[in-house]
Amino acid sequence: MGEKIMRHILVFVLLLAVITTAGAAERMAVLDLKPVGVDKNLTMAVSENLRTMIIEGGHYKIVERSQINKLMDEYRLIQSGITDDSQAQKIGSLANVDLVLIGSLGRIFDYYTINVRIIKVGTGVVIKALKSEIKSPADFPPKIDDLALRIGNPDDSQPVSDAGVIDISGSYRTEGYKYVGLLAINKSDDIYQLSWLIDNSQTGDAPQSYKGMGILHSGVLSVYYKNTEDQNDYGVAAYEVLLGGQQLRGLYTNLGTSDRYGKVSFENGVKQN
Repeated sequence: MGEKIMRHILVFVLLLAVITTAGAAERMAVLDLKPVGVDKNLTMAVSENLRTMIIEGGHYKIVERSQINKLMDEYRLIQSGITDDSQAQKIGSLANVDLVLIGSLGRIFDYYTINVRIIKVGTGVVIKALKSEIKSPADFPPKIDDLALRIGNPDDSQPVSDAGVIDISGSYRTEGYKYVGLLAINKSDDIYQLSWLIDNSQTGDAPQSYKGMGILHSGVLSVYYKNTEDQNDYGVAAYEVLLGGQQLRGLYTNLGTSDRYGKVSFENGVKQN
């Protein structure tokens, strides 16, 4: 009997190990993009933002840029502007990662283009190649978000912003200064209806509820809101839509009460799947 139980335990442990290994995020090194006819500082900023959004996506375990730079210094390699697959594979091997992302930021006529490739370090095979076109500087944030989402998404045939309308309908867990809450968003034609339930337990105040409406344009949701019980508690908010609608990063200001009028506060949200 004891031997049989031990066999069951061993099988369970082995299955658990397989499941854990299968679900583990692959390690990735995101190298700086190469500037092609564009300012180097702009390229560095885009590279850093892309790296940050890939981290926030949670699909890969990203090696810190400082660790990559230290490794490059030790082996007298130059990180900035690497577009050669074999050199990227070598860097990935030295950094002990599964994948390396390389690419470039260029300008063609009046628009920018980001090209990236993801290389499997063990085989040197390019497993994904993506391009994003940016027609104005204002489009950089949503386009970078789209690209980060496509990098972590197996179905990357379309960037979110080019596939139609970003899907922000649903429920978000929100967090502001000393409060948390739930935000429900529904779309009717081109207008978004919003409703908040705010938990003020940290301040000792009673819970609050708000209603609002907004429009989505160029990756920014602009909103007018009001308290359902206090007609003097109303204002405006602007949310930057991140990761194809998975996250919201917002600022709001009250326009109805003198003690809060014009004071800008933050509220960020994460979509509940």
